[in-house]
Amino acid sequence: MRTNFQKTAESLMARELAGDPLHSIFRSKCRSIYRQLSIDARCPAMLSLWGTSLNFDENAKCQIVSPWNHGHDW
Repeated sequence: MRTNFQKTAESLMARELAGDPLHSIFRSKCRSIYRQLSIDARCPAMLSLWGTSLNFDENAKCQIVSPWNHGHDW
């Protein structure tokens, strides 16, 4: 049985693949993540940390997340 988290993740992946903006899903389904992204987006130092991430899962042998448009206003 799929959890709400799994359903939301699947919805996010489908929307991302379709090229749709994801902030509306975060705002409605993942409010705490949306709030944290909004706070983090105002801090340039947070974005600079992105470049230190490998963004690769060694066990799954795949990219973890698609790179986000850092100019997006959450």
